[in-house]
Amino acid sequence: MLTLSRRADYLTLLDAACLRGGAEPALIYVATDAEPITLSAEQFRAEVERFAGQLHSGGIRPRDLIVIALPQGVTGVCLFWAALWLGALPSMFPPLTEKLDPARYQASMRELVQLSGVRAIIAADATAPLLAEGVACPVWRLADLAAQPALSGAPAQPAPVASVRRAPPPVPAGVNAPQPGGGNAQRAAVQPAESRPVRPAGPASRLGAPSAAQLYRVLDSSKIYGQMPTTRPWFGYPYVVVNDARFIAQEKQGGMRAVDEFLQSPGGLTAYVKKHSMNGLSVRLSDDNNMAIEDSNLTNRQPKSFYATQELLTSANQALTKVGSGVKLNQGKRTLTVLTGWYTSKTLVEVYPRFLKSKGYNYGQLDQVVGPQNCNEIAEMVTGIRKILPTGDDTHLKAVNRFLNSDDDFADIDNARTQTYVAYLNSRATRLSRLRANRFATPDIGDAYMIRTLGEPSEFLSGGRARIRDYASGTDRILGWAEHFAGVVVRSGNDTLTLENYARGDNRQANPDPRWYFQMYGQNHGQSFHEFHSAKNEYANPVTVSVGKTVPNLPKLGPLQ
Repeated sequence: MLTLSRRADYLTLLDAACLRGGAEPALIYVATDAEPITLSAEQFRAEVERFAGQLHSGGIRPRDLIVIALPQGVTGVCLFWAALWLGALPSMFPPLTEKLDPARYQASMRELVQLSGVRAIIAADATAPLLAEGVACPVWRLADLAAQPALSGAPAQPAPVASVRRAPPPVPAGVNAPQPGGGNAQRAAVQPAESRPVRPAGPASRLGAPSAAQLYRVLDSSKIYGQMPTTRPWFGYPYVVVNDARFIAQEKQGGMRAVDEFLQSPGGLTAYVKKHSMNGLSVRLSDDNNMAIEDSNLTNRQPKSFYATQELLTSANQALTKVGSGVKLNQGKRTLTVLTGWYTSKTLVEVYPRFLKSKGYNYGQLDQVVGPQNCNEIAEMVTGIRKILPTGDDTHLKAVNRFLNSDDDFADIDNARTQTYVAYLNSRATRLSRLRANRFATPDIGDAYMIRTLGEPSEFLSGGRARIRDYASGTDRILGWAEHFAGVVVRSGNDTLTLENYARGDNRQANPDPRWYFQMYGQNHGQSFHEFHSAKNEYANPVTVSVGKTVPNLPKLGPLQ
């Protein structure tokens, strides 16, 4: 029995009640026309620990709201208490049955996710695909959870902040509770961006990294205000208040040759820069709310500025100076506000780049700021590395050989070695987090991402192209380049922001070009630099590593089991 004299023996009432272990019953589940299911305290604690570890591996942290939409049973009960064990907030939601309309069920769940800031949904196998298509958060099946490590960093004791989400809290004075389907007269009239990337539907793409990887959020029209609201939303934070902020990007014009895309005029030195009209605007916001950028897949719009806290901007410039970067981040005159809670907010300032004159590039109006075109040259400018293109003598690329357990020069990795690499990806993908490769690559400010094709060309074609076998897809790919670099100019937690460009086909190479752009990447599934570029089929058997002035610490591959 729990008494005042023994209260200090337990971290929480949950711990005292049923997580102490032992042979006595802790859970007796009785279903209609079925034998009761009894779990001892020891068995119950083991199940709770197992699910807590899996949720933690999926990125669930204290105060995160998760929805459990499963049929009644022991599993749902254990998941509920596992969430409490982590300090998360579990909410039980009725599962989809034949008595419910699937479209209305999906709409109700979408509204719940939107208004309450749900971090993840756990749903039955038959329901998960429907929900994954309609909600803006990960949807996990039990099989997805089971694929995660059971105790990957889960707390040894229940988190003291655990609480049960029974009903919405009272509305504070001066705060209006939003109504389902309602709007706000001051909210910007926006629609979901057509350029927003489609969330991968496969179960392997829904869970977070086994490490505590942050993930940026994509805020759509329901989270963007044109002006500061007179009363703040009740829940569902964060929100973005645009005020006088502008989201500007270079746009692709119709009727232009491919080599002149994103230019004001053919062969010119002025980018075709347009402010977003707010129709279709979505914003990527880092998980710590310290930086924001227009959400774009870079096909039709490529961002020319972003927003960051003053502290983040200052620290980024200090880090760039330390590595001898040829890039400095300048502060603009505009700001936006991130509403992080009922009474809290952050101010983010507009940021754009300056290519230092000492490196041979000028700066002026944003559409006329020019830098080098080729990805390797602009990455060299960001990182201060004199020669970043891969050769057998580049010490920083020898890390890739260590990754492949090879002593060959980087350019000499043959097809047999490449197939070994692909087999490794398929058999032990979770270990990539320890290797800091592919989606787990973690370049710091002043470093760069490098994605590289592996394998031997089976045929050399005109225009510098080559045919290379991609073993994962079982297809041949016609490729025009072997690698792409992206220099990191800001980092906020595990979210990074890069300054990039690429060969546009007009032979400018290292010569001035105004078509540089920014992009934000995360480490969670579907957000990483590696996944974004691999999905475009512009590489075969790609590997991504961090490139800097020091050799990346990548352990050897080791024998395949």
